[in-house]
Amino acid sequence: MALPMRARKLIGTFVLLAFIIIYAFMIMLLGVRLLEDAPQWFSMLYYVVTGCAWAFPAMLILKWMLKPDAPTT
Repeated sequence: MALPMRARKLIGTFVLLAFIIIYAFMIMLLGVRLLEDAPQWFSMLYYVVTGCAWAFPAMLILKWMLKPDAPTT
């Protein structure tokens, strides 16, 4: 049985929120450890790329959340 859209939105909201918090924390930890002695331009590039990369998994979650309900017969 598929979840109704309302339930998917509720679950998806919490999953998306948890994902963004965990993703940001992991990127911050990696950045602090890996970029300590890196040039400033490389640090900026790292944060720009990783700052945009979260959008791709988030789009998949949003696509699942907004999938229309199956028609009932």
